[in-house]
Amino acid sequence: MTSDFQKGFLFSVGSFVSWGVLPIYWKHLGYYPPFDLVWFRMLSTAGIMALILMFWTKKRRFISQMNVKVFAKLWLSGTMLSINWLVYVWAILDGRVLECSLGYYINPLVNVFLGAIVLKERLHVLQKSAVALAMMGVGIFSIGVGTLPWVSLVLAGSFGVYGLLKKTLKIEPISAFTVESVGMLSWVLLATLWLDLGAYAWQEAGSSIPLYLALASTGLVTVIPMLMYNIGVQLIPLGLIGMLQFLAPTIKFLLGVLVFNEPFGVVQLLGFIFIWFSLVLYVAPTTRFLRPRAVC
Repeated sequence: MTSDFQKGFLFSVGSFVSWGVLPIYWKHLGYYPPFDLVWFRMLSTAGIMALILMFWTKKRRFISQMNVKVFAKLWLSGTMLSINWLVYVWAILDGRVLECSLGYYINPLVNVFLGAIVLKERLHVLQKSAVALAMMGVGIFSIGVGTLPWVSLVLAGSFGVYGLLKKTLKIEPISAFTVESVGMLSWVLLATLWLDLGAYAWQEAGSSIPLYLALASTGLVTVIPMLMYNIGVQLIPLGLIGMLQFLAPTIKFLLGVLVFNEPFGVVQLLGFIFIWFSLVLYVAPTTRFLRPRAVC
């Protein structure tokens, strides 16, 4: 096992575990309205990424690739990410951690579905079966909670469209995320002018430095896992990344059931079982890199 592989594995696991435990962080800031928290998250993320880009060695190449079409796609992908963040934070504070977990479990399958519909990618039998099982799982979960899990669908759908847009761009991810986060400032400005978002959080913080730091940290908890992921994905096989990504929703699932004591009955469990089986079918083709290779 090479040192690069070990480093990539640790960074990747670190990113997914960080995303998995984030509900604890957002619950800790639950005395602020979710809209205000996302407002601060966008603002602080844009500031941090702008600072990073100043010292980024590949920025000149990135600037040369920028044009109106690329910027428009990055602004749209940033908008999808904004929707994802808003629904996610609201759902966590509203006691819907399990629905968030479900959404991020089915996200890879939404990516497969969008790839087939929009990019005309051909699906093999296992992928078709995985998507079908996932749809059944969502249906069963809906019966268990008595309503359509719209939080799960919006999270999976918005992140799926985000991934679809990014797939059509051959832009280095760190620089691209910087433009996306800066593009989010348009929504920050709109929310400030029309909805007066952020005012409540500023008033509550008053002159308390710890509270200001807590609000500013919303950008750090966004940027640090993202940077770890981008380092890790360059050093280990994508097949391994495909399996490690399920650490985050699994941790969320355990938090929802064991820590936050969210309602969880037999029917919801059955829905998750269908989802888990669908994911087994999804990752099965990516496990080839684990098979021993013949040495000639």
